[in-house]
Amino acid sequence: MRNCCAAGSTPQEIATGAALMTEIGQFGAGGRALYGPRPGDAGRGDWDGDVP
Repeated sequence: MRNCCAAGSTPQEIATGAALMTEIGQFGAGGRALYGPRPGDAGRGDWDGDVP
């Protein structure tokens, strides 16, 4: 899982998941939303949870 923004991510980076900054997640401003690869569709991610 890497710290990234979705725009400009490579297919390999999307396939390993991402921690995207968010202001509206469980931990408020500065928290991150976790996304992992969608089974059967490596070009898309599904939300996995929030972290501080």
